[in-house]
Amino acid sequence: MFFSEPRVELAQKLGAISPGGELKAVAFGVSGGEINDFALKLARAQTGREKIIAIEGGYHGSTAFAASASGAARFRDPFGPLVPDIVFADFGSIASLKRLIDNQTACVILEPVQVSLGIRIVPSGYLEKVRALCDQFGALMIVDENESALGRTGQMFAIDVLGAGVVPDILTLGNSLGGGLSPVSAALYRPEYLPFWEKFPFSHLSTFAGNDLGCVMGLETINLLERSDLFRDVQEQSRLFSKGFASLRKKYPKILKAFRGLGFMMAVDFVEDELGPQMSRDLSQFGVLASCSQSEPSTLFILPVLTLTNEDVESILEAFDRTLAGAQAIFSPIHYDSLEALIRS
Repeated sequence: MFFSEPRVELAQKLGAISPGGELKAVAFGVSGGEINDFALKLARAQTGREKIIAIEGGYHGSTAFAASASGAARFRDPFGPLVPDIVFADFGSIASLKRLIDNQTACVILEPVQVSLGIRIVPSGYLEKVRALCDQFGALMIVDENESALGRTGQMFAIDVLGAGVVPDILTLGNSLGGGLSPVSAALYRPEYLPFWEKFPFSHLSTFAGNDLGCVMGLETINLLERSDLFRDVQEQSRLFSKGFASLRKKYPKILKAFRGLGFMMAVDFVEDELGPQMSRDLSQFGVLASCSQSEPSTLFILPVLTLTNEDVESILEAFDRTLAGAQAIFSPIHYDSLEALIRS
């Protein structure tokens, strides 16, 4: 079988940077959903089992397997019935996972940081416990890092931050892999699963998977991350964001409820649902693009580019300050103690 040079080089690079350097086998796709389909199909084929455990609130894509394993009903219900034998554990709950996992489980698929419900970050120690449960029952652990990989958390992978030392059986990534210029996605998996593809070649196909342009862009993206200071910059600037939003929360306590984040995966919670869309609109007037969650409209996502400068961070915080001031004036009307005070104002 012929593989182009860019495809071989990117596969080798991905294997080298994989968690623990252990996921040496690589498959390519175009979209995140497509590569998650591959991962879920491989888990069933490798284990000979059907049951898949996904996580409530997660999002893995719009293709059949990926949509079926997405934990929000809006991604599944309009298209059902979809892939059977998929059940959902509560987010971040090992107790819930223990109730579901058994000897018929093919895999557990999860995101270290869920974006769809407002940047939910798995609790400390969670990934290690998931790894132990998968080992106990012979299930594969699939970590979906389509959103969180390649520097967005200040490390190459979110699992490097949230579960250092944990190596999944399959890790999927896409989105930023193509540098924003060419769609490409990849699944990194244990080389001992390769015999299945030798036995059943061409059983999973994708017309544009591993295309030369996507692989060239993917290779350059990783090389750029390795030779630049972007990881350090993301870590430093995320601290600036945390400090800035802590100050804004004190300044606008009546409307700004909470801030949380990991690297450049950040979210702001407001006290009212209508504030999310309003703030998204108002911030756009200052050149800041932030979207609110469809299922949690009181939550605003902040997912900036990795090439921010400290001055950019200050500008974004200033834009939030100005829009929050306007929003607080609307949602927190001034009360006067007397008619005289109102006239003097």
